[in-house]
Amino acid sequence: MPGFSAAIYNKTIKLSNDSRQRHSTGGIVTYMSIDAFRISDFLGNYSHDAWSGPLLIVLSLYFLHQTIGWSMLAGVAVMVFSIPTSSHQSRKMHALSKQLMSYRDTRMRIMDEVLSGIKVVKLYAWESSFVKHINDVREFLELATIRKYGILQAMFSFFMTLVPFAVSFTTFGVYSIFDGISRGPLTPQLMFVSLTLFNMLRSPLAKCASVVPNLLEAMVSFQRIYNFLVAEEIDFLNVEHMPYDRESSLSSHEDVLVSVDNGTFKWSAFDENPSVSNVNIRCKRTELVAVVGTVGSGKSSLVSAILGEMVKCSGNVSISGSIAYVPQQPWIVNATLRDNILLGKLFDPDLYFRVIEACALSPDLESLPARDLTEIGEKGINLSGGQKARVSLARAVYANADIYILDDPLAAVDSHVGKHIFKHVLGPCGMLKSRARILVTNVVQCLFETDHILMLRNGSVVEQGLSPNKVQNDPVATANSAASADNAANTDIHACPGHMTTTEIIHKGKVEWSIYRTYAYACGLRNISAFTAVLVSASVCSILANVWLMHWSASSESKSKSDSYSDDALSDIVSTAQNSAIYYLTIYGALGVLSAALNLLQSFLLWAKCSLKASKTLHNNLLNGVLHSPMSFFDITPVGRITNRFSSDVRGCDESLPRSISAMVTSIVGVASAVVVICFTMPIMLALVIPLFLAYRYLQQRYLFCIREIRRLELANKSPIYSHYQETINGLSTVRAYGQQSRFVHRNEEHLERFSRVYYAYLGLIRWLRMRLLFIGNIVILFTAVFSVFMLHWYGYGSAAVVGLSITYALDMINALGWSIRLYTEVENMMIQLERMVEYSHLPSEAPGIIKNCRPEESWPSQGMVEFKNYSSRYRENLDLVLKNISFCVLPNQKIGIVGRTGAGKSSISLALFRVIEAAGGQILVDGEDISRYGLYDVRSRLSIIPQDPMLFKGTVRKNLDPFGNYSDIDIWAALDNAHLADTIHAKDGGLDFEVAQGGENFSAGQRQLICLARALLRHAKVLILDEATAAIDNQTDKVIQQVIRSKFMDCTVLTIAHRLNTVMDSDMILVIDQGTVTEYDTPSNLLAKKSSMFAKLVEEANLRT
Repeated sequence: MPGFSAAIYNKTIKLSNDSRQRHSTGGIVTYMSIDAFRISDFLGNYSHDAWSGPLLIVLSLYFLHQTIGWSMLAGVAVMVFSIPTSSHQSRKMHALSKQLMSYRDTRMRIMDEVLSGIKVVKLYAWESSFVKHINDVREFLELATIRKYGILQAMFSFFMTLVPFAVSFTTFGVYSIFDGISRGPLTPQLMFVSLTLFNMLRSPLAKCASVVPNLLEAMVSFQRIYNFLVAEEIDFLNVEHMPYDRESSLSSHEDVLVSVDNGTFKWSAFDENPSVSNVNIRCKRTELVAVVGTVGSGKSSLVSAILGEMVKCSGNVSISGSIAYVPQQPWIVNATLRDNILLGKLFDPDLYFRVIEACALSPDLESLPARDLTEIGEKGINLSGGQKARVSLARAVYANADIYILDDPLAAVDSHVGKHIFKHVLGPCGMLKSRARILVTNVVQCLFETDHILMLRNGSVVEQGLSPNKVQNDPVATANSAASADNAANTDIHACPGHMTTTEIIHKGKVEWSIYRTYAYACGLRNISAFTAVLVSASVCSILANVWLMHWSASSESKSKSDSYSDDALSDIVSTAQNSAIYYLTIYGALGVLSAALNLLQSFLLWAKCSLKASKTLHNNLLNGVLHSPMSFFDITPVGRITNRFSSDVRGCDESLPRSISAMVTSIVGVASAVVVICFTMPIMLALVIPLFLAYRYLQQRYLFCIREIRRLELANKSPIYSHYQETINGLSTVRAYGQQSRFVHRNEEHLERFSRVYYAYLGLIRWLRMRLLFIGNIVILFTAVFSVFMLHWYGYGSAAVVGLSITYALDMINALGWSIRLYTEVENMMIQLERMVEYSHLPSEAPGIIKNCRPEESWPSQGMVEFKNYSSRYRENLDLVLKNISFCVLPNQKIGIVGRTGAGKSSISLALFRVIEAAGGQILVDGEDISRYGLYDVRSRLSIIPQDPMLFKGTVRKNLDPFGNYSDIDIWAALDNAHLADTIHAKDGGLDFEVAQGGENFSAGQRQLICLARALLRHAKVLILDEATAAIDNQTDKVIQQVIRSKFMDCTVLTIAHRLNTVMDSDMILVIDQGTVTEYDTPSNLLAKKSSMFAKLVEEANLRT
């Protein structure tokens, strides 16, 4: 498994953008978690059966020939004729297995998107929509396929059970009817030796029932991994990289480090139109080149083209020297703040602290408990949007590269912080003054100090070298591009300890019986009772068939001892014997067919009833448990840890667990059957059973104690692999830009090495048990045979038929005992996966979505008055308060601006209003109603927000705007028109049915924000929160949107959280937050009149005074 996982990861590092679209993150996680496991599981547990099985069949047939002659050819004929049927079933199972994995990919892709955008899902109260969407894929696609696969597997198992019986039936029949006279009657010696050989023959055929499905699954998985490994890679020849030594005496300020000549680029080779056309750029060693343009004009595409991330249609791109890249969406790894900045480079204290100071991070370090050694959580969840942007910039500056590609690094920071960064980092006197810099920005003030300006429109450079004044006066030239999905400096800092991410809980000791009860109740007690009854009935039929053979052989033996007869009498005897054989064969055949039919019914009950019901129930519980957990759970839990539950653990409960339980119960019933037969035929042999049980019990206890803990460690060590993979693919362009591929590959290998050590111990323990079971089994077989013969010949106890039946069942019991121990421990190991699922099914939950006896009026809120009364809140228990006893009132239809410095608590107000964080004291009233009285769905669905994260999900545009299907197409088009997106969507194939890519990657950041605006317009709520909603919109559109907000939300209460103060200057009231408290609340004019007010100082710093 580690080898395949490493190959998959190494391929991911090289994937082209086109391949990334075809292979979703969730799908690739499935390759690593399920497909790689399937192949390694087959190679480790079943591959030797591929050669040992045929060898055992050949040897069994040879000894059968030695025992009963050519009558065995009848059995061979049955086996030959069974091959086409089994081949047909195998092909159908193979096709279903491929289909099943495809549906699993779909479910994991949706799950990955939901987990990535969980805050947006909660703010919009969309949990139920996504639960339904995931459950529909799960129930109508995945589980429906599992049901078909299970029924086919049941039929295959029935066939594999019937074939060995049919072989023995036809062989005994042919022998009795045709060869009985010439070779002698079917005595107990012949019958039970043959029966033992038939059991030997049955073993490899029975294994086919498990080997073939596992082989087919492994083949499907191998093909899927192969298809991924041969997927298109990024073409590194798109960009010509040349070495550059800036310390060389030959270097000059006139050296051109970035050159694009007549460049035309596409995101996909299948796109009809290029995203960037006929671009020409030159950037010299010390130049600062600014790139400006409207939303969707191609600025970020141009950056990606320079980095080599796009498909080059024509032209040439040349890069001389190393690159540092600041992406539009800051990429943060789950490590300390210092490690995020160093990104694998050696620590240089002097350079490091100069970078910290230049990027305005020094004050932020003071607010972190372990300063720069604080773990900042997955995706930087512990940092504000502005802090993440500055960490990303600091990483680039510390890289000390020759070329800097900066995709709008100032959009997410306050204006005074932006000035500091431009002065000390980007500008002509900054740390990067001697480096080539390409800066995507629309901060007009910065343009006055650039060396060259390019204006893009529709993917083409429409003007070069234009003056900043012309850019400023062009109504569509600039765009306040979104800095990130967390686009704002106003996201509050979560006060936290030095270690942000929690350590995964690894349970110890036996799996609690409550876990077994959970699975039993999930299967349904009636289903389990029916399954058990059918299983016992099948075993009884099998026993009766063998007892009937005993009577048949005993009868034949007694007749063979009679005196000689005349020819006529002998002819009558032969005729009678043949009739007697037909009689015995008929009863034996009826019992055998009935036993096989009951086995078929047993398998059907297992796969179509018990397993399917349990899989549906357990997954539903897991999904609801995770999605209804509070946001604090996602803050401290890596996505890979959650993904592990939904991928490998769910797959184990779907397939491996029911298969293992069925095999275990069958083995236990087999042991019980053997004990019953031995008790009735030769009770004295039970003296061997007691020490045998004790020896096996001792082995089981020692083995189980170790294997259980090893299994838990193995499962826990998978989570970091998935987390690291998702972290890498989220920042793939950054990793490649910095040339960090080898370091991340090495880190992945470290994770795989830790997993391999545990997995090797796991496999070693399995081999340890198998060797001891075989050793004990062989000793017991020897003593059983010696003991039986001794009792028969020395004491005359029993008959040959009775002894033969006893030995046969004694051998079966030994085999069944060994399997019972192995399968019991296997089930216990599988239950650990269920234990992990149950753990996440019972996570602490948010408040209920709906409280039936306390629901608001349909018209609530009808006025839109919002009041905070002595309200306090914190992000998690044991953390400091982020809002401290705040009080203010927003009157109906008022428009208020909420301002403050980074980490002041501005965004905490919106989270509190939507109850993403709950009250630690005080209350929030909307239209006089305490929102804590109502369910979360009733609160969140009655309010509206345009969040910082412009998150889109894979699906149609319609589904992204209206997941519940509450609005007509006319309403949706009206909302898009008001959001100035109607023309864009009309131009897409399918209009409202245009397919949005994963994460909305086929829309620009600004367009994604406009779709969020359309969502708010569609909802018509009386209370609207804008969390820097126009940060991704160009100046002209910004003015139009502000007008739309004023006109369309004129009768709404609007709370605008802003770090760009120009967006709130015309508000009715200004709320100033500082360190979680309300410091000022007044009209803008009154606050500006007080020169000592904090708002006046913020305006002064932003140069907004008129």
